[in-house]
Amino acid sequence: MLRRIFVLVFSLAMVAAAAGATPPNEAFSPAVADRVLGALRDALTAQNSSRTLALFDRERMPDYAQFADSVGLLFQDYNQRYEALNVRFHIVQTDDDSGAAMVDFTLEATPASPQQMPVRHSAQLRFNFARAGKDWKIVDVQPRDFFAGF
Repeated sequence: MLRRIFVLVFSLAMVAAAAGATPPNEAFSPAVADRVLGALRDALTAQNSSRTLALFDRERMPDYAQFADSVGLLFQDYNQRYEALNVRFHIVQTDDDSGAAMVDFTLEATPASPQQMPVRHSAQLRFNFARAGKDWKIVDVQPRDFFAGF
């Protein structure tokens, strides 16, 4: 009986792990863009700069260090003046051949002080994606100054 329970639990764990895994030869698609951008939304909403930056390819992204500094300043600014961050995105178009997506992206911050108004920052961004091992990462985003703060 104990062995059957172990086999069942192990089997369920393997199925769950396989469901979240990226197929090794997965081509770029709108689903890939949605998955990576969803992870970006979740990391930004959680105010987690290390999770946010982990979605970007530091080796292939031009001027990654400057971009990482901008993201750090965004979180610093946010933590000083705001209490909640809402992130929304809508994929407008993808180019499966180049691994690019045009995305309507919105950051909306709720101020900590009732005297301040909520801040909304919206733009259409171009994200470029590339394989990085078994995962997909963002290798560029334009315009970059979108993440420079509120």
